[in-house]
Amino acid sequence: MALMGLVGFVLVFVMLIPQCQTFLQGTVSGASAFLHDWAPYSYVLLALIATAPMVSAYLLYTWPPREEPENPMAKYNRETPLDD
Repeated sequence: MALMGLVGFVLVFVMLIPQCQTFLQGTVSGASAFLHDWAPYSYVLLALIATAPMVSAYLLYTWPPREEPENPMAKYNRETPLDD
């Protein structure tokens, strides 16, 4: 947990570097240009990527619980009498 805090702290200062800001702005503008150039396909792909976690969570919550199989040796186990 402490490592995540350290990484976040370092990332804040990395984001302040002008070269990093220029790189991130170029990446975001390139991604938006890609979305615009491949308009119908890219938006469908983006919608699939965005809805996949919600669909998988829904399947996990609605999946029927696993039923444990009956122990076949249970009928052969006898109760030992308790010594008082």
